[in-house]
Amino acid sequence: AFLFDREKGVIVIPIALAGLLLGYQPQQADTFVLLLPLMHGDSGLALFAFIGGVSAAIGMVMICAIALSTMMVNHLLLPVIEQIAWLSPLKRFLLQLRWLAVFVVVLGGYLFDLLIGGSYMLVNLGLISFAAVAQFIPATLGGLFWRKGNLRGALIGLSLGFITWMYCLVLPTFIHSGWLDQSLLEQGPWGLSWLKPEALFNLDALDWLSHGVFWALAFNLMGYVVGSLAFVPGREEQ
Repeated sequence: AFLFDREKGVIVIPIALAGLLLGYQPQQADTFVLLLPLMHGDSGLALFAFIGGVSAAIGMVMICAIALSTMMVNHLLLPVIEQIAWLSPLKRFLLQLRWLAVFVVVLGGYLFDLLIGGSYMLVNLGLISFAAVAQFIPATLGGLFWRKGNLRGALIGLSLGFITWMYCLVLPTFIHSGWLDQSLLEQGPWGLSWLKPEALFNLDALDWLSHGVFWALAFNLMGYVVGSLAFVPGREEQ
């Protein structure tokens, strides 16, 4: 938190240290700001912190819902409307469609919390998401600095990278959450130990996150390079 936002980090660090020094478990870190004043009998301060947290959470939900609904309508729905003639009357109801998209986003978040909230996947979702964003690095840098890089190579690289990301990072979270058989992690699919999601090709010297990022980027980069060399870029790409 300190590296991400210095102002918030200055507040978070002493709260986190106080909670740990007073014997609270790291799993309770999200509630330290409420537990500390309650421990000292200051319910008013705890209520103040709770109201502030609720306000911040509602604000984030509103901003995310509006931003996502705008992107859904502008970049997903409008291109479909442009391609399908009988959907063209929907252009007159773009505002209402955005309201509907907000409802879908909020409902999707609620269902996600019901199904996944409190699970192993939710705890590690942020790290897994950052690993997914990292898959854009090879195509981005290659597009800037490598003249032979092209669209087909980028799509092949991204496809391989995201498949590997799903297999090495997302699949294990379903297993740890109890939704899939634990034997997939311990023995590998079909009993092939070199295909274990968290020890792919018997590489077990890295932690689960580094392992997944390494293999995803490796397959991504390999697909991008081989695909770009195998296909000739078009005139527009050149």
